[in-house]
Amino acid sequence: MLETRATVLRVEGSDAFVQSSTSGCSNCQGKGCSTAKLSKLFSNCEREFRARNPIAAQPGEEVVIGVRDGAVWQGIVRVYLWPLALFFVGAWLGGHLSSSLVQADIYAAIGAVTGLLAGFIWARWRSRFHVSEEGQPQVLRLWRNED
Repeated sequence: MLETRATVLRVEGSDAFVQSSTSGCSNCQGKGCSTAKLSKLFSNCEREFRARNPIAAQPGEEVVIGVRDGAVWQGIVRVYLWPLALFFVGAWLGGHLSSSLVQADIYAAIGAVTGLLAGFIWARWRSRFHVSEEGQPQVLRLWRNED
């Protein structure tokens, strides 16, 4: 399970809204795989996440949140690989549907863009309406400073 430290901002029902001051997991703190450095390159602002709160953590408490290992890979496949695969399928279909070789590149480009957009739209729809409880972050325990 991937774990990181976060602060509870507010609680709504059985969910807690948390904010992590670090990016990436707590295994290497961004020194090994550079996930933290990469995430700061694309966004320097701290984000708020909804996590299941079975321990009833309260606002202001520092907690450890976790996501099961397979959830990250499922998200990568959904957000990156499906749109990329549809990009290539769209390009191939567009190129083969053209009536002449001169227009093949235009049709391939249109097909590629259409496939890519369809992949992103599908990923967004899938993320919103087919939420798996297993892939959701969860508050695991209160954080203790063990340094």
